[in-house]
Amino acid sequence: MPDGDKFERRLYGKGWRRAYRLSGTSDSIDLIIDNLMSACSAALRDDLQDSSTFLQTMRKSIFEGLGIEAKAKATGLPLYKDLAYLQLSRNLDSLSDTGKLDLVYGLKTTAESVFLEFRESCNEVSREQVIDRIAEATVEKIIDTRFLSRIRDGIMETRKHSIEEQEAWEQNLKEKLAKPAREMLVNIIRSEKQISVRAPKKLTPRMRMDLNALNQELKVLIASDRS
Repeated sequence: MPDGDKFERRLYGKGWRRAYRLSGTSDSIDLIIDNLMSACSAALRDDLQDSSTFLQTMRKSIFEGLGIEAKAKATGLPLYKDLAYLQLSRNLDSLSDTGKLDLVYGLKTTAESVFLEFRESCNEVSREQVIDRIAEATVEKIIDTRFLSRIRDGIMETRKHSIEEQEAWEQNLKEKLAKPAREMLVNIIRSEKQISVRAPKKLTPRMRMDLNALNQELKVLIASDRS
């Protein structure tokens, strides 16, 4: 069995294996991102019972925690500071039976990490900044949980990456994922309605073939006739 198959067997769910093959062979980061975003959207649709409600509960839980944190800063009472994280955890516990364990756990830790990221700046941060970050962090976590953590060594082997080169490649990937992540999830996170998750508009143009293009002679045949 080829080595590539060995790593591919670690992946499950729609789209991840194709994304893995592209990660080892393609120099187009946009093409890799398009496939990762498709796999991410499929994971949210297939492995959470109601992904929009889940994401909206994450938003509400984070904002409630940040509100309690702001009150703690205003009053100077440590009780409120302890309550902020406790209330966040209680809200997230209600999501424990809504989907595949790895995805549910990963997104609960994502909500906690976003809360901690903005905890100290809770009085200055805007709602849109927090919602944007929830979208970005959600996609980062799904890709790390379902993809990178499983086949990182396979990508390194195929691309001949050192540890430092792999870290740089992943950092570039994460930065370029931020915009499509926001496009896919921000409106869902902000809404109060159930909305199905759909992958964002692709970064790579889709090839269109019409009858005229299909009927054109191949360049190699034209060159052969002229010789």
